[in-house]
Amino acid sequence: KEVAVKTCELLNKLASRVWEKDNMDYKTRSISKHSAINDECPVYITYNKETNLPINEILSKNDVYYGNENDSDIQNQPYILIKQRKPVSNLVEMARKEGVSEEKIQYIIGDNDTFEEAGDHAKEEIDNMCTLITKLYKKDGNVYFSQATEYCVIKEDKNTGLTLYPLTHMLWEEKEGYARGEGEVRFLTFNQIEINKT
Repeated sequence: KEVAVKTCELLNKLASRVWEKDNMDYKTRSISKHSAINDECPVYITYNKETNLPINEILSKNDVYYGNENDSDIQNQPYILIKQRKPVSNLVEMARKEGVSEEKIQYIIGDNDTFEEAGDHAKEEIDNMCTLITKLYKKDGNVYFSQATEYCVIKEDKNTGLTLYPLTHMLWEEKEGYARGEGEVRFLTFNQIEINKT
């Protein structure tokens, strides 16, 4: 019993450290707000090998594409595509670490593909940015992923060793037959328009 209590104390301290380092108090409020307004809020979890800590990245629902838009259970998805806007310099560095040839790296170029970005300011980028697509899929019980820009494959079919997708989403309310859920303000807009007209 003493060993179990001590183990639980150590795990609680580790969980508190991870929670604080990743600023999860702020992120939790943000996730709740986004899901109330936008129906859902996806969170992509990656791992920083240097700090040995997880990184929880809040995504816009516009940046996540499900293989089956009718199933709200992430783990049942045949595949998931994640679109991220990254600085070209970061993607070039990532490609070099992955051993991509300099001949292929020259095809990592900036683009103006901001049409689907959420928010007006996201469409006005300061840095030279490029779209990175991450594909997650399951094969033989494991999650595989690949990453590519429009003209350059950076990571190709890597086995993560995970059995569950490193992606979760908070749905404000479940909606049968729809992966995205239903937010709190979806019908308030129409009500407000009607009140304004009246």
